[in-house]
Amino acid sequence: MRVARVPLAKAPCLTCLSDPPASSAAVQIEDARANLDELIDGVNRTQTAVINTDERGDQVVMVSATEWASMAEATHLTRSPRNARRLFQDLIRALRLGK
Repeated sequence: MRVARVPLAKAPCLTCLSDPPASSAAVQIEDARANLDELIDGVNRTQTAVINTDERGDQVVMVSATEWASMAEATHLTRSPRNARRLFQDLIRALRLGK
């Protein structure tokens, strides 16, 4: 998943979940509550991370379960420096062969 932020002022509720997807979108918590079903559908459809901000400025990120599983697996596989090095070397080798 790409990482970037959409300024809150430029991200009215669900218009930021369009195709093609942005890397992430920002949604005020009131908008998220009022449109939760639509927000969940948009997150799953576009694989866009949504940053929810509450009235205190605290933030949480909503991602699809598929994306979460991918991030958890990548974290697990790269936890060991030896395994991470091996995986990245294999990735580099595969990218070179693809050229």
